[in-house]
Amino acid sequence: MFFLAEFEMLPDTRYEEVSSKILSWEREMETGHFAFKIIGKYGFYGARKGFFIIEADNIDAFYLCIRHFRDVYSWDLAPIHPLKDFSKYCGGK
Repeated sequence: MFFLAEFEMLPDTRYEEVSSKILSWEREMETGHFAFKIIGKYGFYGARKGFFIIEADNIDAFYLCIRHFRDVYSWDLAPIHPLKDFSKYCGGK
């Protein structure tokens, strides 16, 4: 299943810190044994808002992903919903 997790940078947050945290998280996801992985991220480069598309086996694995990111990186992602129309977020591909 594909899920969407929205993100908004806090006003005092520096973009370089955010980018570093995201890269660390992606490396951890690639090397770890998790039931979820990041499929794409949109709107991060220079933007204050964006979202992740996350692939997970089920909704529990998705919330584990969100919880892990909050606990390890002290970063707040708002879980939105399972994606019903994945192509809508990938430019129709």
